[in-house]
Amino acid sequence: MYVNIEGRSICYHLADGCDIRTNALRKSFKETVNKNLLTNNTFLFLEPALIINLEKIVTINKDDMIEFDNGVFYPVSKVQREKILKRILE
Repeated sequence: MYVNIEGRSICYHLADGCDIRTNALRKSFKETVNKNLLTNNTFLFLEPALIINLEKIVTINKDDMIEFDNGVFYPVSKVQREKILKRILE
């Protein structure tokens, strides 16, 4: 679904509701995740530390909340929202 930083860990939030946390440092977030996800065109990196699976997004509402297909909501900034919409419409 999405990957973000929680504390000092990278957290992979899976579609089945499970979370996997790694001990990777914040500074290595993009490098670590780039090797695993960003080579796949369905994932989008949003600064400063969020990667989302575009295929799992159901809606982005006017309150800047992403809804994923498993019912999870995640807040994004207006800049992030615009970047997501631009990529989806490509």
